[in-house]
Amino acid sequence: MTTARSRAEQHIEKLLQQVEPGSTRHHLLSRARSFKASWIELGELLCQVRHEQLYRQWGYTDFASYCREEIRIRQQTADKLTQAYHYLEREAPQALTDDLGYCPPDFRSLHLLQQIEAEGQLPAVDFEPLRQSVLTGQLSHPGLSRQLRELNRRQENLARQQDLKAALQAARRLQNSLQRLGNCSQLSSHLPLIDSLVAELQQLQTPDTLSTCDSGGGAPPWE
Repeated sequence: MTTARSRAEQHIEKLLQQVEPGSTRHHLLSRARSFKASWIELGELLCQVRHEQLYRQWGYTDFASYCREEIRIRQQTADKLTQAYHYLEREAPQALTDDLGYCPPDFRSLHLLQQIEAEGQLPAVDFEPLRQSVLTGQLSHPGLSRQLRELNRRQENLARQQDLKAALQAARRLQNSLQRLGNCSQLSSHLPLIDSLVAELQQLQTPDTLSTCDSGGGAPPWE
């Protein structure tokens, strides 16, 4: 049975026989065929095609149609490739002219870094080590995803600790106020409930309890 990937390859092979060798279109088709091994050249060419609207010369009304119908990649993938190329161009331009066998990072990792940096989703102390590890090839895309999830959990726990601290301070203020109003029977009747609330909030502030009451967290905002 022919796989979807092999059908796409056959489609590109057929077009390669029809397009003028040496042309931008032919070169791009060749790179699309092997973009997993050489995505940088594909990303650069896609940037050119989008910027100069070359797809119109080839009979396509828009960039998305060209990507989908000719080189058989989704626009979402094309967007990640072009954004990753621009990021590498800005952050590690030497990689684009390195003839010494530089192995580029996964374009998905660069896209993630670009997104996180643009939205300011991580403090520099956390972001910079990740950026350097990705650009130097020390951190794979699965490894980056794992570290980002861990950082997201840490941020959620920190936010939860801050909320619990604020709640405990408010509960203690109410507890102290009610104790000072002890001669008011209606208000003093609520003291046992407030005492219980303070004790529970104190318990929830311990690291072990924080981990057990963790909501599990959703996916980080960059995924």
